[in-house]
Amino acid sequence: MKLSLLLPSIALFLGTSCASTFEPAEIEPTPQRPRISRNTKTTAKDSVELEAGISWDPNDYLDVPLLAKYGLADNTELSFEFSPLRNFDYPAPFDDDTGIGDLGFGVRHIFEAEPDAARRYGVEFFGKIPTSDNSDEVNQQGGEPGVGGRDPRTLVFGAVTGSTDLTAAGIVEQRVDEIDVVGYAALNAIGNGFAGTLYQLLLASHATMQITDADTAFVEIAWALTESAPDVSFVQGGVYRRVAGNMTADASIGVGLNADSPALFIMLGLSTNFGFVR
Repeated sequence: MKLSLLLPSIALFLGTSCASTFEPAEIEPTPQRPRISRNTKTTAKDSVELEAGISWDPNDYLDVPLLAKYGLADNTELSFEFSPLRNFDYPAPFDDDTGIGDLGFGVRHIFEAEPDAARRYGVEFFGKIPTSDNSDEVNQQGGEPGVGGRDPRTLVFGAVTGSTDLTAAGIVEQRVDEIDVVGYAALNAIGNGFAGTLYQLLLASHATMQITDADTAFVEIAWALTESAPDVSFVQGGVYRRVAGNMTADASIGVGLNADSPALFIMLGLSTNFGFVR
């Protein structure tokens, strides 16, 4: 069986088998999507969240990212990332490609601080293994770039091949009056089927402000500097709406700040906390 069919089948089986293991609760989700910069809010201990959505650039790609998170401790969460559908519109002479994304897994830890502390710090470590149909071996022989990689907004052409990526990041969050400001810096080691590993410095910052009991607005700027490749930078803004005790919807729109960035992208999603694991 092709891997693109096997993985969704496994996910469906596991989801059905585990459905009866949750103890429902009105736990507020802690969505990190659709931002690049993660904040210092982690999934509630012993609970499970799913962030699901769609990311669309009319000129370049369509992505359906999924992020499952588990609260390992009060300030620590585990996460698993996967995209069951990806489509890239590649420039000639490459053909457009559709398939599944690669599988990512990570951990985010927030250092101990008072609940009402004005400043908080955290770290994040993330890895990605190739589960898409395309491999480095194929690309080294002159094949297509493939649909692997992580976030299409910061991907480098030629680095979306099936390969292993690693990320180490630092997070700082500061409360300023009614606004939360986050700074995020990550060093990415990106597998590349054409030229070996590329190193990327990813810098991002966002600010959020609650505007009603149910709605929160945000704005973010991100900048990816990759060796031997043009810089990618963009700004995006959006809103979160609490649609239920355990659900938060999000919508955002972003524009690139230079010629090598996505010209325009739109993201919609829903984050759900399924409750405590029994």
